[in-house]
Amino acid sequence: DKPRKRKSRWGASADRGRDETPKPLSTNSTSVLDILPGLPTNLNSEQNQKLKELQKLLREANQKLENLEVEAARVDALPNDHPDRSPSPPPVYGVDGKRKNTRAFRWKERYTAQRQDTLEQILSLTTSNASATSSIAPSL
Repeated sequence: DKPRKRKSRWGASADRGRDETPKPLSTNSTSVLDILPGLPTNLNSEQNQKLKELQKLLREANQKLENLEVEAARVDALPNDHPDRSPSPPPVYGVDGKRKNTRAFRWKERYTAQRQDTLEQILSLTTSNASATSSIAPSL
């Protein structure tokens, strides 16, 4: 009986040269039903199409929020006259002396608001469907 070899916190020697950059999530990996369980699935084709469009917008907003810091750093590194770089507003500093209106912060506010609006549209779409189906009296 050999004693068990302890795990190294840095992994095996073969893993040390491996690229550890995070892989982007598949855009088809989550549906809105995974994020918001309990949504009705008995939608008509028009509502189902609208739900798919809203799912796509929600996935895009989530993906942009995940990659926000990297993308903001990439754009900040571009020269000032580059077409991908929009002009920044004058800096605003908080009481702690840190800049409050960085590109990443402005984008985070925008994408969070976009995500929230999309979620509200999804909920209003599904609640309008639920109220329409519950208002119909069951026939006996």
